Amino acid sequence: MIRNRNKSRIRNAPAWLQLLLVLMVTEINGFRPYSSYRFAPNGVCISPIHFIDVNDSANTFVMRSVPGEGDCMFLAVALATLTSMGLGGNDTLLRAISRETRDVVATVLEAPSGHLVIEGKRLVTTQALLRSAAKGEGLSTEEYLTQLRKEGIEGGLYGGGPELTVLANVLRRPISIYEIDSNGIEQAGEQRTEKDVAFKQQSIMSEKSSSILQQIAGALGATGVGLGAIGAHALRKKLEQRGMTAAWNTAILYQLFHSAALVGVAALAKGSAHEKQLTRAGQVMAVGSLLFSGSIYMLCFEIGPKYIVGPTTPIGGFFMIGGWIMLGLAV
Repeated sequence: MIRNRNKSRIRNAPAWLQLLLVLMVTEINGFRPYSSYRFAPNGVCISPIHFIDVNDSANTFVMRSVPGEGDCMFLAVALATLTSMGLGGNDTLLRAISRETRDVVATVLEAPSGHLVIEGKRLVTTQALLRSAAKGEGLSTEEYLTQLRKEGIEGGLYGGGPELTVLANVLRRPISIYEIDSNGIEQAGEQRTEKDVAFKQQSIMSEKSSSILQQIAGALGATGVGLGAIGAHALRKKLEQRGMTAAWNTAILYQLFHSAALVGVAALAKGSAHEKQLTRAGQVMAVGSLLFSGSIYMLCFEIGPKYIVGPTTPIGGFFMIGGWIMLGLAV
């Protein structure tokens, strides 16, 4: 939130000047300064056409204004969410989503139990965040929730760090705040208090990458399909002669099944408060699948000493079972 020299909110400033939320970015940055702005009737800024990230000139952004009246933060989140889905929205739709968003945030905060990711792997309970937010506004928790559910024109809370923390967790996306970097506008950072900075940091949820699990899942799936096709055609006669067709098919089945399971685990882990536990469960599953199916493939063609390859199959099975148990405990 931009503040003037008296540290009071600029309530009458355009919403785009107060706060611009952009999803899928993970840092607080500024924009290169421009002297003037011109907006189309739909709120899209047409002069300048785009904005350049000061810290990374490769990132450019299009800005659109949203109505103020105390709801600019919720409206901006609604607009950014729709935009990330390839959709747009008029003021009526955005206001409807904003009202629903307020209620969702209040419902999460009033939950008697629950944890939210605030930065990296740091967690905060919903009740602790609610008490802190209410204290900051000089309200009781009940009064805070009541004010939060009201629209801005009805005297509702503007929304800030605590609300952004909840929304980042609900949407499972990081939310970043971009502030206009202009010669004619005082930099918000110059007038921030330590409390303001803490709220800014809490508003960003780090979205951990699950790319390794996804890559393993893709590799298991691709090789599983390939080996299944080879076993059904090029190696069919050899497998039948050795009486290993059923064993080969079992290895293929378990490999493909756990490939699909790893895709689900990777999706669950992304942005989850239990990301570390879920990732470990997926890793154990992957090791188990490789040991189980890989050892069967080797046994089918008598590759390697049986006294080593043979026991590897049940060991792989135990790893897969362990992975599923870890998954159940982590969720």
